[in-house]
Amino acid sequence: MTTTFHDLPTLVEALDRNPEYREKLRGQPADSAPTPSTNAADIAALTATVDTIAAKVDQLSDKIDATNARVDETIARMDKATTEMAENTQAVKRLTSQMERRDQDTATLKGWQTEEKARRRPGVIVHQLGLTFRRTLTDRDLRQMMAPHQKGIPTSKRESFEEADLVIEAEDPQGNTTYVAVEASFTGNPSDVNRAVEHAEYLTRFTGCPALAVVASVKNHPSIHNDIAEGTVSWHRIKEKEFLNN
Repeated sequence: MTTTFHDLPTLVEALDRNPEYREKLRGQPADSAPTPSTNAADIAALTATVDTIAAKVDQLSDKIDATNARVDETIARMDKATTEMAENTQAVKRLTSQMERRDQDTATLKGWQTEEKARRRPGVIVHQLGLTFRRTLTDRDLRQMMAPHQKGIPTSKRESFEEADLVIEAEDPQGNTTYVAVEASFTGNPSDVNRAVEHAEYLTRFTGCPALAVVASVKNHPSIHNDIAEGTVSWHRIKEKEFLNN
């Protein structure tokens, strides 16, 4: 139902008699109008909440910064440790290389000394084989011996024969010429066996005389024990005590 007012006094009188008209005219219920004190309290509470959140955000930011600083410090320590490890690795490699060179030099020196000892005792070596010493063949003797037969022999084989550690001319109890091919190493190994056997075969081929293969060493690699046991080569032992005393 719609109420119509035709003049202002009538409207004012109606508003006085009916408060709900006034509230409707204002656009809101009479009991819902906010008071200034309520608005101020809400704003203050909201402000406090915002301040609290801001403080917590600042604290969190500080913690994140502190964590980042610790992470950066840890990364720096790890980088330093990695660098030190790399430097240590290089130092170990250099030391290992030096030790390997030293071991190689020592092995070479021992090999030379063993060969020199074998060269000093050709009579002892052939006596061990039941032979009598005649002479030690020189490099020149070996080249002259091989010269008529060298066709078809690889250069490496010719050089190996000419550079043999020791070749001895001896005679058996019946006075027959017998040659002895000796290879010397501190530790006898398969290469020594192969060279001694090959040189002995060449001596027989070049001269028509029997030849024996000998390895002269302080000790032997296990891989040649069977060769010695089966008589493929003979072993002339150089005592380590004697070796070290020279």
